[in-house]
Amino acid sequence: MSKSGGAGGPGGSTYELITVPHEGKPADTVCRKVKETLAGVAEVYKVELPGGLMVGTLDTLMSLSDELVRVDGMVENVVRKIEKQYADVAGRDAEPLRVGALAPDRYVRQLEWDFAKYAVRQPLPALVGTIQSTMGKIEEELRSLTGTYTEKTQAAQALKRKKQANLMTADLSEVLTEDKLRHITLVETDHLTTLIVAVNKNQESAWLDTYHQIGADIAAMGSPDWSAPANRAQLGSINGQHGPEFSQRTATKGSPVIPGSTVKIMEDGDACLYTVTVLKGQYQAGFFDGEQFQPGMQVDYVDAFKKAAKEKRFTAKDFKFDPERAGELEREANQLKLEAQQLHAGMLRWCKAHFGEAMIAWMHIKLIRGFVESVLRYGLPVDFSTLLVECAKGKEAAVTKALDGLYANVAALGPQHTPHKDDKEDKDEYHAFVANAFALLSV
Repeated sequence: MSKSGGAGGPGGSTYELITVPHEGKPADTVCRKVKETLAGVAEVYKVELPGGLMVGTLDTLMSLSDELVRVDGMVENVVRKIEKQYADVAGRDAEPLRVGALAPDRYVRQLEWDFAKYAVRQPLPALVGTIQSTMGKIEEELRSLTGTYTEKTQAAQALKRKKQANLMTADLSEVLTEDKLRHITLVETDHLTTLIVAVNKNQESAWLDTYHQIGADIAAMGSPDWSAPANRAQLGSINGQHGPEFSQRTATKGSPVIPGSTVKIMEDGDACLYTVTVLKGQYQAGFFDGEQFQPGMQVDYVDAFKKAAKEKRFTAKDFKFDPERAGELEREANQLKLEAQQLHAGMLRWCKAHFGEAMIAWMHIKLIRGFVESVLRYGLPVDFSTLLVECAKGKEAAVTKALDGLYANVAALGPQHTPHKDDKEDKDEYHAFVANAFALLSV
């Protein structure tokens, strides 16, 4: 008796597709006898196999029997993937998946061959190959849809986290809207610039008390006193005392911060934002070093101030208000949310449509598998019935024991080829009937 995965179903029922030999009796008599034998432990439903299934050669059947074990698992895997994706996207309380208009348990109870989908007048390997190819395409389509959906949802979640970032790490262009800056002056000239500083609330007093002292060794505040006689006497003289090391401008240094320039913009959570206006820097004149001229350069104060502020656990950032960029993150988040919602709805529709197709394909693979194993077990001509057995929860062993007893005297009538036994089954387990257990839903 071969098995496929767990066999749990709705309401705790388990399912098996079995075939039993007629032993010269009418099919209805055989079916009735099985129903009587399993009364109280299982419900039995007759499944009509088409009479035109092409048997082929013994070698073909033996090869196909082993191949069907693999294909059975592959198609079931597609069913499970669709099932899981639907549960992940729709949630556990969503509308159940259906096979056409039927719930899965009702579909298998009414199981019959779908001639519109699977023409029987072709070799069984070709029929199996067609089903396998179709399921492969469905699996690839699901993989692509799942990848796109996951990418969009992860991007939307990342943007959501970005929007929820605290003021110490947030994108200022999203936080500082036109409304919040309505009464704030942002200075931007050749010599001055306004920075935005993120301050922890527990350091707010420290910021207000010391912000104008941060970077006290950055800005050159000294300037030559040209009124002093000694300085006037040196004007225009060539005494070799030139260059940065002789400049009196660096004799006195201080913070590049403009005192009184800090203004609180907003607070959120454990942080707040302040403005502060600083000197951009100074121009250091060029000079001759011997005969080599060293060109002048701009000494930057802004980056030095940011570093000094960071050492005191204040985060200073450049900021230029751009109306076009303001709200960009919000717009991007809304667009991603819309795309994710569309993909969500599309994924639900796709799963609903393709679950039924995959389920039908899976059941037909099981019917073919049962047919092939039965011909190998019972021999020709084809003289057996296919039945669906719906076992009550916990009664599986009783069903097997009852059927073993009913067919205790049945020998393998056909060629000596034992159908493939699943790895989950003991190698020495043998039954006089062919059975294949399966689960309808796994989530």
